[in-house]
Amino acid sequence: MQNLDPAQYQDIVDSLQDGLWVADHEHRIIYANPAMAAIAGIPREQIVGANVLTDFGEETIGNFRHFYMAAVDSGKATKYQCLVVTPAGRQTLQGGWLTPRQKDGKFSGIICTVQDLSQAENAKMLLQASESRFRDLLEAIPCVAVQGYGPDGTTHYWNKASERIYGYSAEEAIGRNLLELIVPADIREHVGRLIRKTYETGRPIPAGELSLLRKDGSPVAVFSSHAYVHVPGQQAEMFCVDIDLTELKRAEQTLRRRESYQRALLDNFPFMVWLKDEQSRFLAVNRAFANAFQWPSPASLVGRNDYDITTPEQAELYRADDQAVMDSGCSRQTEELSGPPEHQYWVETYKSPVIVDGKVTGTVGFARDITARKKVEMELLAAKAEAETANRSKSNFLAAASHDLRQPLSALSLYVGLLKATAPTECVSLVDNIQNCVGSLSELLTDLLDVSKLEAGVVVPKLSDYAIDDLLGSLVALHAAEAEEKGLRLRWRPSKAQVRSDQQLLRRILGNLIANAVRYTRHGGVLIGCRRHQGRCWIEVWDTGIGIPAEKTGVIFEEFTQLGVDPLSRGSGLGLAIVAKIAALLGLEIRLTSRPGRGSMFAIELPDGDAPSSAPALPSVRSNRNLRIALVDDNPQVLRALALTLQSAGHQVVTASDGQSLFEQLNGSAPDILISDYRLGLTESGYDVIQMAKSRFGADLPAFIITGDTDPAIIRSMSGRGIAVHYKPLSMESLQAIINEAVERSPT
Repeated sequence: MQNLDPAQYQDIVDSLQDGLWVADHEHRIIYANPAMAAIAGIPREQIVGANVLTDFGEETIGNFRHFYMAAVDSGKATKYQCLVVTPAGRQTLQGGWLTPRQKDGKFSGIICTVQDLSQAENAKMLLQASESRFRDLLEAIPCVAVQGYGPDGTTHYWNKASERIYGYSAEEAIGRNLLELIVPADIREHVGRLIRKTYETGRPIPAGELSLLRKDGSPVAVFSSHAYVHVPGQQAEMFCVDIDLTELKRAEQTLRRRESYQRALLDNFPFMVWLKDEQSRFLAVNRAFANAFQWPSPASLVGRNDYDITTPEQAELYRADDQAVMDSGCSRQTEELSGPPEHQYWVETYKSPVIVDGKVTGTVGFARDITARKKVEMELLAAKAEAETANRSKSNFLAAASHDLRQPLSALSLYVGLLKATAPTECVSLVDNIQNCVGSLSELLTDLLDVSKLEAGVVVPKLSDYAIDDLLGSLVALHAAEAEEKGLRLRWRPSKAQVRSDQQLLRRILGNLIANAVRYTRHGGVLIGCRRHQGRCWIEVWDTGIGIPAEKTGVIFEEFTQLGVDPLSRGSGLGLAIVAKIAALLGLEIRLTSRPGRGSMFAIELPDGDAPSSAPALPSVRSNRNLRIALVDDNPQVLRALALTLQSAGHQVVTASDGQSLFEQLNGSAPDILISDYRLGLTESGYDVIQMAKSRFGADLPAFIITGDTDPAIIRSMSGRGIAVHYKPLSMESLQAIINEAVERSPT
């Protein structure tokens, strides 16, 4: 150093990495190297000339003053380390030496070296914090057990998770051999060799699943991995990191059990089940599906598609069907005939889209053989068709029988009317008996006609509001004579109820119920009344008759159904069938309660009606007048009876068996009214005659048809043509009333 010139000395000082400054005896800085300027954060020009004790502020010099003054006072080199806020405002940890200088035994200045210890101290602190956080993390993770141990297996670290998983506290585990604590005896020696090899080579034991032991000797499944840590200058360490797999194993076991249940469930379904992805590849199928397509197992179909199990044509159809289900997002059901011609069978298929998180990811479906069901359905359809054919045959037979019976009955009824008008007094009773017999037969035919009308659907209800008492009173008066003859009390309880219904159809319902009650009651009586029940109006017909067994209440409303009663009191077997059909037409509910030997109660519900604001005006009817009547019927007996009846009433009658004969006799002169039978021959009907007459004599010519035909098809046809139709047999009074009504309606 003695051979150095001042310039070289200056270069050496300026190149120092540590800061250096020199102060004189007045504590004024006379030199600062570049490193000092970098530490202070200000140019050297601002440092040189500044007073150490007064020019840098309390924050900068406060902690440093103690060390500075100690060096000045002692005259000895003094080491220091303290927090200093630099003139640039940065807080730093600084350290170095303060070396005082003396001249002639007096303080002449001081040399100070400065090291910025902040970065090193921060790194040390960060390392300590990192280690602390790492240890805290190891202690806080509940499912990750960490053990540290040496080459011989002696444990030196045991975290909280290890305590929980293995049951040993840290105090119990640390210092003991890890192999004896948790490693099963059968692998203990092998694990020991692996630990020693890791310490020798630095390569950790491969990770994997292990079954280790708890303190109580029970096994615990873990995923075990190992870390070998060797910090230079320190002793190497080995750590074992174990993750408890108990819950995972339990979940896997539960999942496998659930999958086995689901597989057993699917494989025991009697129909095929499958699951496909978006490309129609099979993700899962059941055994029935594999068997149907002759594959060895359900698993062998996973990943395959329809082209692997069926013909290309059929596979294309399946793929298109899958795509349609996925595009629509809706389920689809089909029934199709499948299999070769020699062994065809019916298959019912259901498909639905599989939607995950709002996105269609495939399809799920099942199919089953419905051949047996389709066979039953076809048999039922055949049976239904056969029953409908039989029913039509029955209706046709009844219509034909009714027509053939009505023709002579119509003549008989008219002849009885003529006979009664001319019979001597001693024969009146005999004529009355004949008339009663004709009336009974007429009632049977009327029932057949009513059934035919209801089956034909031509009955249109005409609803109106009226007092129920008016209807009940007239019905009781009508049946009073029959009840009195049998020694029965026929009573009714007056009511102020107003109802809304078709009056004529309701009269038919109640008339049938009252007639049945009188017919099947031998002792006691019949009571009719109207009362409210649960806010609704009901008309009830009570009797003390034979009653109805419980097992028969469901069939008595069927046609031609009668119970085993006295043949003398039997009816047509159609009365209650007509009641049921009319009630259904009107939308009315019927209730029945009965006790065999004690009697029955029939009740029918009626809607409430409004009281009429005023009494309806009665139609004016002119007295009978002699008319010129054109009469057409191809049955000579009926034609003669009708002619005699009308002639006895003073009318002029022109008779004919067909239209041509009629128009020849009329000779261009219009009659006052035209009456024709419906069936006149193979090619002509009463409509034909009426249409020809109206075209010749004017559309206003009064005309109507009388017929004994009850075929529902014919009834519907006649209803749609707008010409009045009346049914045989007709009494003389009824026929005269119909004629009067038709003539009165005519504008001429």
